[in-house]
Amino acid sequence: MKIVCMGDSLTKGYKIKKKESWVALADASSDHNWINQGILGDSTAGLLSRLERDCFSHDPQAAIFMAGTNDLIQGVSLPVIQSNMACIVHHCHHFNVSPYLGIPILADLDSATIHWGNHIDFESVNCQLLDYRSWLFRFGEQFSCPVIDFQRGFSDAIAAAPDKKWYLDGLHPTALGNEILAKTLPNKLYKTSS
Repeated sequence: MKIVCMGDSLTKGYKIKKKESWVALADASSDHNWINQGILGDSTAGLLSRLERDCFSHDPQAAIFMAGTNDLIQGVSLPVIQSNMACIVHHCHHFNVSPYLGIPILADLDSATIHWGNHIDFESVNCQLLDYRSWLFRFGEQFSCPVIDFQRGFSDAIAAAPDKKWYLDGLHPTALGNEILAKTLPNKLYKTSS
């Protein structure tokens, strides 16, 4: 099966080796063909605008979409983000591509403020990401679209081992963090057939 992954830096991989991104890890550890179409700084509107070029042109059987953090940092409202993601899912259904919705990880407030400045209200961003998470679950259930809870998987890993280095800068996961994201993928996508 061919799986396209569209998103922002959380999908592309930020300041890590290409082979260390969760998409590359999934590609190396499963029988599926994974295509990383993450773009640094992208938004839900960006995903929607490049859907044909970066997803459907590859003729995939499935696609994973994860974005929204950059939207919230830039002040885009949740209803706009939700509308963009809903359009993406409906386009996928039309083109017979099975969509999966990824939930972005939360920011580490202290580290994010140090690295990115206090002009961004990361506490508000996190609150909205939690609301977005709830909406994604409701929307996914209503439209038969599986949701991948990267947010919960990442938070659980931090809680289990808080002394490990999970973030590079409060927003982006380390190589170790990307391993957790890969392990959060559904077994039918990530695990090998053997």
